[in-house]
Amino acid sequence: MSKTIVCFFFLQLSLLLLSCGEKESQRTITSLNQKGELVFKVDTLKIEIDDESSYTYFRFDTYEKGGEFYFIKYHSSQHALLFYDVAKKRLSKTVSLEKGGPNGIGNIQNFQVHNLDSIFVFDEGNMKLINDNGEVFFRMNLFSEAPEGVLIDFASPESKPFYSATLKRVILENSIRRNASLEEKNSPFLIAIDLNTKEFEFIGPQHAPLMKNAKVGYGTYQGISFTHYGELVYYNYPVSSTVFSYNLRTDGNKSFNGSVSSIPDQAPEFKNAPTQAFINDYRFETPVFYNILYDPYRQLFYRLHRTGKPYNPGVRNTIQDTRFFVSVFGKEMNFIKELEIPKNTYSQYTAFVGPEGLFLNASFKEYPYLEEDKMIFHVYDFTFQ
Repeated sequence: MSKTIVCFFFLQLSLLLLSCGEKESQRTITSLNQKGELVFKVDTLKIEIDDESSYTYFRFDTYEKGGEFYFIKYHSSQHALLFYDVAKKRLSKTVSLEKGGPNGIGNIQNFQVHNLDSIFVFDEGNMKLINDNGEVFFRMNLFSEAPEGVLIDFASPESKPFYSATLKRVILENSIRRNASLEEKNSPFLIAIDLNTKEFEFIGPQHAPLMKNAKVGYGTYQGISFTHYGELVYYNYPVSSTVFSYNLRTDGNKSFNGSVSSIPDQAPEFKNAPTQAFINDYRFETPVFYNILYDPYRQLFYRLHRTGKPYNPGVRNTIQDTRFFVSVFGKEMNFIKELEIPKNTYSQYTAFVGPEGLFLNASFKEYPYLEEDKMIFHVYDFTFQ
């Protein structure tokens, strides 16, 4: 690579580190009276898609610029990021990606649109920074650069990597494996990466006692879930009702009661599995709490959860014939209400928040009202009266 190109890439990275704050400011409600009864309405929002796209998705993000809100999903067959203008209900922008060459990117396992000049993509062990022309100006192999003993998870839909303008670092999950050592269990569950030096640093709180004290662990639900907004990280576990917050700036850590009536507060621990059927029993029978979502427009928090069900070898889908619920928390993360939402309607790991409310993608195959040429969202708008 020529010195001119190297200098150009270094300049782009330097500009990123100097100028990029958090995602463009969202239209945040600064004062909201949360007294009275919490009520909601549900609207159906449909976005047209072409015959090469799908109404389902797994890798996605949201982005707001100039008062316009975008839902972005990765289209694997097109190898592109598709930006949908939610208000206009149409595709607004496509970021096409290359498979090989200096701008080559493999199949994306996660991504974050920090801004259009700094899109973080994670592909098969690599972290890359691209602009909205698909040009790569930073790359790093996370597996080869990671310190020994660090188990990085950058592919989970429930703990997406993100860039923190507060720390000027990329934040990822430091996973805790089954049968982890005492040292691993006592390590913080967040890893920060300095883009200039490519150095790794443990940050944040340690895992909750339920995870540290587990003799075997929680099988496929062993991980932690987190999201962020500004300098705060909100996190929880798939097997526990408790919710937490962590302040990246002050290092403050808080826990909150998230008990619900529909499923137990904590799932039983996984046991050593003698057979695949035993593993499947645990996967199907264990209720699950999904990650916390912050709504800056209403100063509310949401967390989806679902029931478990008996394992039937003839059924492959863990969420079919389960019951879904959403818990709503106030601006101080105080529990307000739990409500049931329709079963066999929503796909897991696809919820997000927009100006209109809590978006749930109605793409479950058993739902009778799917339209092949549209993405269908049920949007829950919560207010107090």
